Amino acid sequence: MKMAHRKFALKGPLSLLMFKGRLAFWSDDRLIWLDTAEAAVLLQFSVAPREAAEAAKAVGVEYDFKFDQLIDKLVRNRVLSEHVDACDEPFYALYSPDIKEGDAVCLVEPQGLGSETVRDISDGLIKSGLVGENAAWSWGKGFAGIRGFGVRFRRDKLDTLVKLMPWTRPYFDKILDEKVALHFGAGRSEKSDPNAFYLNALIIPPGKGTSLHRDKTLDGQTTPMLTSVLYLETTTSPGGMLYLCERTWPVGLVNPRPGMIVHFRGDLIHGVTNTPLSDAVRSSLVCEQYSLTEEKIESCPQLEIVMR
Repeated sequence: MKMAHRKFALKGPLSLLMFKGRLAFWSDDRLIWLDTAEAAVLLQFSVAPREAAEAAKAVGVEYDFKFDQLIDKLVRNRVLSEHVDACDEPFYALYSPDIKEGDAVCLVEPQGLGSETVRDISDGLIKSGLVGENAAWSWGKGFAGIRGFGVRFRRDKLDTLVKLMPWTRPYFDKILDEKVALHFGAGRSEKSDPNAFYLNALIIPPGKGTSLHRDKTLDGQTTPMLTSVLYLETTTSPGGMLYLCERTWPVGLVNPRPGMIVHFRGDLIHGVTNTPLSDAVRSSLVCEQYSLTEEKIESCPQLEIVMR
């Protein structure tokens, strides 16, 4: 069974109603009814996070496809969410009812770039003289204390940017590779290839993270086709994980390591969990890749460095 050994927990306080001997709860203005067995199962997850198979055993029912359907029902109605104690895998796909196997959500390259190249990029970033406070104007309070800078540019100015910042070349060579475009762009025409970018250097100090947000840094309105991240420095202790959501559904956790490259769908909501107070900074290069219409590309700067 697909959810037997996944661990779930109650998402938050839940009010149950009783009417004519039946239990129910509200979800999106709909009343969801529970029979006695379903209510007993739900109570198991209210005590502590536990595996679905463990909950079935505790109430004395057989774990079968019907039990999978019950867990799916509780997740879909935002009562349960998957709980992860630790994430040692580069990418952990969280259970999400609307994500099908094979959907192009996230592509992880655990060893995207070698250690020497990563060190050269990290040194180039620090020595660039561009790192300042909270460079992106759209980040807001959820990015307080974060440092970095940004660059808006069109595709035809990529060579100019690389001449200004030669340490970025290996990064762009990797993220603009054909296999990445094929993974996210099945059936896409050449006209929809990315033609504008927002490069963002992101340095998160110890004890910090970011709020959940959707990328639209280029103009504050448009979401990118995809976002590509190269991790330069990461924490050694748990923390600083990238949390991905589709609308309100959690879809995955990325456990970053230096040299790892992660590409994810541009419309996903995401954020970074707080890093440990006693650990190192967490630094990365982030590139939002946009496919703009002819009208929108005209209002995009050819190349503009954004810093404070």
